[in-house]
Amino acid sequence: MRSAVSFLRRLFGPRGESSTSLSDAECEFLARLGRGDTLGSLQGVWSPIVGSLERKVDRFLEDGLLEDVSISERLCCVYGVAELKELLKEKGVKPKGKKSDLIDALIVALGAENISELVKHVQLYRLTEPGQEQLDAFEKRKTIERARMEELALLSLVKGDMKRAAEIVSQHEAGKVFQRGMSTGAAGGGFRFFEADLQAALFLVKYEYEDLPLSPDRRRRVGAALALSKLLGESTFDAGRRLLELAEGEFRCPSLSGPLMDSRCRVESYEIDPDMPQEIAELQAPELYARTRLFEANSYCQLRELKTDRTGRGVSILPHDEQACTICLGGRLDYSWSEIGKLPRLPRDWGCGCSYLAWIPDIDAEIRGLFD
Repeated sequence: MRSAVSFLRRLFGPRGESSTSLSDAECEFLARLGRGDTLGSLQGVWSPIVGSLERKVDRFLEDGLLEDVSISERLCCVYGVAELKELLKEKGVKPKGKKSDLIDALIVALGAENISELVKHVQLYRLTEPGQEQLDAFEKRKTIERARMEELALLSLVKGDMKRAAEIVSQHEAGKVFQRGMSTGAAGGGFRFFEADLQAALFLVKYEYEDLPLSPDRRRRVGAALALSKLLGESTFDAGRRLLELAEGEFRCPSLSGPLMDSRCRVESYEIDPDMPQEIAELQAPELYARTRLFEANSYCQLRELKTDRTGRGVSILPHDEQACTICLGGRLDYSWSEIGKLPRLPRDWGCGCSYLAWIPDIDAEIRGLFD
């Protein structure tokens, strides 16, 4: 049936109906097919979202957004070099040459009918020019929508209106086909932040950022940028990029000069390397700064939750890495509830990745044994 649809479309052209009525979910599904994913590999995730995948593909073919790939491309998708060689040996053909040569030889050896039978289960397609135009328009619209969302959220965060900023971001997230924290989902299904994420974002908005040589207004914008990054669930790399853009490519924090030369303050996205590209080198300082402030916000919320629950005898500091934080490991780690005012604020330096946890002596001893 699908082959017949494809043939008729090639013979008479796509039907007159416009494809602009595709939903966001259909556009994303079309993009996955255009990237070379087979229909079978998409069934489990996409069927609950767009319904019958076969019907969707038929519609895309009829609208001229997709076309079938060649027999050679299907063989290339399904079989590796070793498998192709075995198939050729079974037909008495000596395998030689590159993968494309092996595929050509197999097509000749098996004949058109047999080769079609061999790959009939492989439902593989490519985008047509109209299909690519459809996705380009979709991506352009989504980019504009995200930019507008970020602009409005940042304005709210600069004003200190966390509630409005969270509403703006959550409305944007709810409109996604795949929402954060969900393996599958339908657009418009709703999105809610964890309370800890909201509290961490609020911490970042209220933070003073006195270590940055900026005006009060620019510092507020730094806080807003980091808070937005937290609400969006971005990586520290993305958060650092926001700070670099805010600083117009010249992010400065005098207290970071020393730590950036210390291997203990390594940034997870890359290793410190004098030969790294300039674009990446420029991100070292803002990313390390963003990572530290985001971690500080998370630690604040973590400690606040522990104080509310009051589980165990008090609060302990759990070392993250023996080499990365000699300050915490060289000092006291356990604080009873009566001594909680003496508990150090984490992170204690730029390389600190330690965290708080409830002080339950037997369990803590077992966990710390992992660092011995």
